[in-house]
This record gives sequence, structure tokens and C-alpha cells, in this order.
Amino acid sequence: MLVGGAHCHWLDEPDIFRALAGSHQMRVEAYRQFVEQENDSPSDELIRAAINSNKLTGGSKFVDEIENRIGIRVEARKPRRPASEK
Repeated sequence: MLVGGAHCHWLDEPDIFRALAGSHQMRVEAYRQFVEQENDSPSDELIRAAINSNKLTGGSKFVDEIENRIGIRVEARKPRRPASEK
């Protein structure tokens, strides 16, 4: 299955994708709309800012795992709540 591409009759669609609509074309359109929607929240902005500033919010185990996955050292901060949730 390729969203937006040709439908492959031999490739099974995941159950969650099939639940979006009754036909393949309607499912593709529903999925496209879902992906394109912008519902930024204060938490989304906090995460985006942390990524852009090379800072992670989390414990040392979390930071170690991320560093191992991406292969570079990052700056870590202590976990905290977004200002809007305090």
C-alpha cells in the first residue's frame, strides 16, 4: 500500500487504516487529511524548541538511549512541566 500511489491488491492494509473509511480511496483521503492537519499545542511547541536547541527533557537513561540512537552527544535538562500546565 502506498498512500497516494497505486493500490497494491497483494499488499494487506492494516486494520487501523481500513477503519478510516469504506473504500481505499476514501481511506487514503482521510489519512492525508489527518497527516496534513495542524493542531499545535503548548507541549508540541516545547518539544519542537527542545529539538531545535539540541536539548532533551528527561532522565539520564532516556538521554543515553537517544544519544546511542542518533550517534551524537546532546545536552540534557531535568524534566519539567510546560509553563501552561504548572
